[in-house]
Amino acid sequence: MATLVSAAFWVIGVPYWLLLGIATGLLEIVPVIGPLAALALVIAAGLTQSWQTAALAAGVVLGVRMLQDYLVTPRVLGGAVGLSPLIVLVSVFATGILFGGFYVLLAIPFAAVISTIVEVVVLGLEPSEAERPAVMLTPADGDA
Repeated sequence: MATLVSAAFWVIGVPYWLLLGIATGLLEIVPVIGPLAALALVIAAGLTQSWQTAALAAGVVLGVRMLQDYLVTPRVLGGAVGLSPLIVLVSVFATGILFGGFYVLLAIPFAAVISTIVEVVVLGLEPSEAERPAVMLTPADGDA
């Protein structure tokens, strides 16, 4: 996030582009408030130059954030737990609407548990025989 945003800020001419990119990357760690704080920071820095620069900088942050939220994260998290990206998106969205932002952190594990229960009870699959992608790096063939 920090690298993409820094490069885009440099291209559009945002003052302190490197510092703002690093701050945006660091603020992404905080789940809900971090991206909003990064957006406010970028808009404030862009307004020191012009409103057009602020609007472009806000568009960059929102665009990169949307790419991350709707393309990268569902594929990575879904692949790690064996869920489709659609199930990941729906579970995160539904959890956020029903229970609030804090519980979004638990949406993927709950979806994985519900998916496993459905597979075992309804479909009659044995979990130990199901092929799931490895979450961590596995040793190569011959390495032990």
